[in-house]
Amino acid sequence: GDNPSVSSGAPLSLGWRYNPQENISSLDCHNETSESPSSSCPRIRRSMSELKISDQERHHRLRIDPNVSMEDIFDVLQSTEAARLERKESLTELKMEVLKRRQDMLSQERKIMRRRRMGIVDGGLTI
Repeated sequence: GDNPSVSSGAPLSLGWRYNPQENISSLDCHNETSESPSSSCPRIRRSMSELKISDQERHHRLRIDPNVSMEDIFDVLQSTEAARLERKESLTELKMEVLKRRQDMLSQERKIMRRRRMGIVDGGLTI
């Protein structure tokens, strides 16, 4: 499905469409290591920036697709922004929960230290 974690613009989904003109490599190539000097299947690793598609390119790809209307693009932009906000709120709630737990632990530790200073340990017994 669509990944709403794009930094801007509409997300794209990967799909499976058969293209008989596409060049298909042997599965044997995928099992060989790139360090192998006898490798008959050269491996080319792309950088992260080469793997990213800009928001302009994603928008262009959606616009030229006859099955995608401007309304569809607008709707997905709205739902992507809503998902982004939900993720941000969830992250904020998680951080607040972690801080509360730490605060509770510190409070318990302080209580124990106070009791020890006063000579009280579990059940009112003195040390």
